[in-house]
Amino acid sequence: MLKRSREMLVLWDSSWSDRLWCLFELSAFLKSKADSEHSRLLVTPTFMGPCVVATFLGMFLAVVPLTTFPLDASFLIPMVFVCVFGAFGALCCAHAFRSYFQSVDDLKEKLQSVSLERTRSICCDLNHEGDMMCDREIVKDCITMWFGSQEAFEDCVRSEVLETLTSELEQVFTRPCRIAATGRGLGRARQKTGCSGFA
Repeated sequence: MLKRSREMLVLWDSSWSDRLWCLFELSAFLKSKADSEHSRLLVTPTFMGPCVVATFLGMFLAVVPLTTFPLDASFLIPMVFVCVFGAFGALCCAHAFRSYFQSVDDLKEKLQSVSLERTRSICCDLNHEGDMMCDREIVKDCITMWFGSQEAFEDCVRSEVLETLTSELEQVFTRPCRIAATGRGLGRARQKTGCSGFA
């Protein structure tokens, strides 16, 4: 399936780099697509979903009072609300972004010193209850077939996987993402209130 797939979507969180299957699947996908121009890797942090939804709702709630209340003394009330709400939202966003980039730095440290033996698999976490087959042994066999040796696999993780992941994760806040989170909210609010001139 990895060889035949043209795209791979990685839903990334801070536990990703500890998971044996995750490391193997991404390494194998990159290795199988090394000479392909048609493959595509999409890396999306799981926190981006709530982040985009919260940003959209925040912008929507901020724009509605600004476009519906008349410009007189009563306008100060919604403005105070928008400022307080905006300040609180900005603090929450700053905390979330700081935690995110800290987790990316942690990822770099983990992958630079990755060891197959220290990775996690669900079967070993459950102590192979009920004669559960060991994923670790299966993945080790796959690694030998795909990479030739455990050392070659670990080198791949420390170089290609590390470079690819950090590049994708550090560019996650792209212009289309920012437009989707903020521009659409503003555009819809203006459409509902009959305002024009939004580009």
